Amino acid sequence: MIEIEWIRKALLDRRPKIVAESTGLHVNTVTRIRDGKEENPKIDTLNRLAGYLIGEGE
Repeated sequence: MIEIEWIRKALLDRRPKIVAESTGLHVNTVTRIRDGKEENPKIDTLNRLAGYLIGEGE
């Protein structure tokens, strides 16, 4: 299961625009999730972010 808190913490030192471009998400979506303002993000959105964050280390 995806931990949204892990995603939020991992996004703190990333540039939202770069994350958005890499995941196909809107920059506002990335920012809202990072800042804890998105209360119920879609699982697809979390999967995209997690995939990006995990793949970034390769």
